[in-house]
Amino acid sequence: ILRDPSEYEGKYIRITGIISQVIDGGDEYLISSGDDKMVLIYASSATKEKNFIEDDPISIYGICGGNQTYETVIGTQKTVPLIQAGYIYDSLLK
Repeated sequence: ILRDPSEYEGKYIRITGIISQVIDGGDEYLISSGDDKMVLIYASSATKEKNFIEDDPISIYGICGGNQTYETVIGTQKTVPLIQAGYIYDSLLK
């Protein structure tokens, strides 16, 4: 998914990573999935195991939404894979 998100667009996937940033009160997460590769998670309609915070290790089941461009805190644009989450859980507990 990190190399070619458009190849997985519309497909169900599972991804694991560490929360780097909580956005919109937990409706979105920016996660690091290894080697500083970031993925944006839309979680507004997801079933969440608990209230997640930065640095939590999580796993996500959801649908790949291709790419999403967002503005970083320093004002630059960054394009990352997007996942529409269906279920999010603490990856250390499973």
